Amino acid sequence: MDTYSGTGNWSNTSTALKGIAISGGALVLDDSFNASALGNITQSGSGTVSLGGTLILDQASTNLSSAGLTALDLGSGAIITGGGNTLTADAVFALTSSAGTLNNVTLGTNLAHGQHHYCRWVDAFGGSTVTINSGAVLLYSGTQTLGGTGNLVFAGASNSWLYRSGAAATLTVGPNVTVSGTGTGTATFGYYNDEVINFQGTLNANVTGKTWYLGGFNNTGKINVSAGTVRMDTYSGTGNWSNTSTALKGSPSVAGHWCWTTVSTPARWATSHKVAAAQ
Repeated sequence: MDTYSGTGNWSNTSTALKGIAISGGALVLDDSFNASALGNITQSGSGTVSLGGTLILDQASTNLSSAGLTALDLGSGAIITGGGNTLTADAVFALTSSAGTLNNVTLGTNLAHGQHHYCRWVDAFGGSTVTINSGAVLLYSGTQTLGGTGNLVFAGASNSWLYRSGAAATLTVGPNVTVSGTGTGTATFGYYNDEVINFQGTLNANVTGKTWYLGGFNNTGKINVSAGTVRMDTYSGTGNWSNTSTALKGSPSVAGHWCWTTVSTPARWATSHKVAAAQ
């Protein structure tokens, strides 16, 4: 669905028994179009649907399953822009991304991706899970907030990354966001020494053999270390970090390995960390 000569737009009927039916091959949704214009797209068999253009969430909530889709991949150049509106789907829906961009979207369906990927940004979770698979890079641009209630998972047996794209940037992770990992690969959360991760959520490091690099962290949430290794370390070089002294926050449980290598002054550990032995 693409204007060959350049960028256009299109719409599709929502009349029963009409619209687009795909049972094999590939349907690519290009150009710029409103979510309300998706109409009926009945997906079955081996048919694949991908987004290559710009999907505008022009209504408070868009349910991709209601359009007839069972899966959607955000391909190269794909953009979903939401104005804070919600993108959702049924529980069995498969939303994946190979190189797409989410801009001001409340995500109400799970997202998995496995390649170099921009996310500018999923501004709020709507009870969903975003999984960064082996070899994947999830990038944010500028000052962003990851809020709402949801889960962020660094997965797989290879490296998975989340860090800024472009100039120095700040990412705030809200108090109802839970970060965890699967597999034995390295999880890098914050990479450059000019980015700041204002972390208000909960991070559970509980996988044996997994190593975490937490760069530029300003931790006012909870980091629970029960297995593996957590390094308070800017992966790309020397950075800095801080940790709350508020009771019941900080790093209340440490049973794995805890390393710190990028502290700007030795006093930071002595004055701002609360660490108690695991029970």
